[in-house]
Amino acid sequence: MKSIIMCGIAAFGIPAVCAAQSSVTLYGIVDTTLSVTSNQGGKHNVQMIDGGPGLSRWGLQGNEDLGGGLKAIFRLENGFNPNNGNLSQNGRMFGRQAFVGLSSSRFGTLKAGRMYDAMTTYVGPFGSAQSSIGSMSGHPGDVDDLVGSYRINNSVSYTTPELHGFAATVMGSLGGQAGSVSTNSTFSVGLRYAHGPFAVGAAYGNYNRPNTSMWDGTSTSLGPLLFSAPIFSGYASANSLKIAGVGAGYDNGAASVNVNYTNYRFNGLGSNGGPNPMHFHDGTAAFNTFELNGRYRVTPALMLAGAYQFTDGAAVGGHGAQHYSQFSMIADYFLSKRVDVYASAAYELANGTNSLGAPAVAAINTVTPSSSNRQAVVRVGLREKF
Repeated sequence: MKSIIMCGIAAFGIPAVCAAQSSVTLYGIVDTTLSVTSNQGGKHNVQMIDGGPGLSRWGLQGNEDLGGGLKAIFRLENGFNPNNGNLSQNGRMFGRQAFVGLSSSRFGTLKAGRMYDAMTTYVGPFGSAQSSIGSMSGHPGDVDDLVGSYRINNSVSYTTPELHGFAATVMGSLGGQAGSVSTNSTFSVGLRYAHGPFAVGAAYGNYNRPNTSMWDGTSTSLGPLLFSAPIFSGYASANSLKIAGVGAGYDNGAASVNVNYTNYRFNGLGSNGGPNPMHFHDGTAAFNTFELNGRYRVTPALMLAGAYQFTDGAAVGGHGAQHYSQFSMIADYFLSKRVDVYASAAYELANGTNSLGAPAVAAINTVTPSSSNRQAVVRVGLREKF
C-alpha cells in the first residue's frame, strides 16, 4: 500500500493547509484463479474466476487529524472481476465498503454508510474463509455472513475503544420505507477479547426482510446476492433472519487453530418479504454450523491450511431436513510480501431435502450449485496486493 500525503499542492492551485495532518491511501488486491468445478449440469466446468484467498478490490482510505486525538476517517472500496472488468456486489461502484466517520482513541469510532456487520467483523476472522483459504470455504451460501458477502446499507455503527483487550460494536440501519421504521431495518452487535495469541469473538444480528435488506431482492424477485443457493433460497419470504455466532482462536504466528459456531433462523416464513415458492404460511427454518480450521507455516514463504465444517438444517413444517459436510484446504506460496501463488481445493457432501423441497445438492460457496449431492472444486491462482 502506498500513502499519499495531501498537504496542499500549489502547482495545481490547491490551497496549502498543513496545520491539520491528513492522508489518503490507495490499496487493493488483484486475484485471478483457474478453477475446475465438478457436477455443474452433470459436467465439469473449467473457468477463470475472481479470487481464491482474497477477492479482487481497490480502495481509498483516509484520515484527517482534527486535534485533541480526534480524526475524521473515510473508506471507499470497490470490488471487481479482473477477468472481465465487471463490477462486483451487484454492479455497485463502491459495493464492498463506503463510509465516513470520526475516530478517537479515547471515545471510540462512529461511522455511517455501507459497511460489514458485526458477524463479519467479530466472528468472521475465526473462519477459514477470512483467515486462510478464501471464500469457497465459507459456510453454504454464506448465510451467516462470516465471509462478508452481504454488506449493510444506510447503517451507523459505534465501536468502543479497546480496554484491557475488550472491544465492542453496535450497528443499526434504517430501511427507508415510509410509514415503517422497522421494515428492511437491521441491527447487529459484536464483542471481542484478545490477549497474546488467544482471541475470542461473539456477535448477534437481526435482519428484517433479509431478501431486501441484505440480498438486493424485492417482494417478488429473489435477491441476486443469494448466489442461487438452494440451501435457503426457498426461505426468501422470511419476515426476519436472526444470526448468532461465536468463535475462538489461538495464533502464535507460525501456526493457528480456530473454531466457530453459528446459529441462524429464518422466522415468519410466508411474509411478503420475498418470493414464496413453497407457499409457506408461517414457520421457522433453523440452521447450525460448526467449523474447525488450522494454518501452519512450513517455511516463511509456504503456508498450509485446512478446514472442516458441518451444517445442519432442521425440518420446516414437520417435513424435510438438510445436512452439509465440507472439507477445504490450501497451499499458499509467497514470492514476496505482496505476491503469492496458491492451489486450493474443496469437497462438499449434501444430504436431505433443501429449502425448495428437492433433494439437497452440494453448493460450495460462490460457485454454481451441483447437479448432485456431491461437488468438488480445485483452483490454482495468482494474487498481488498493492
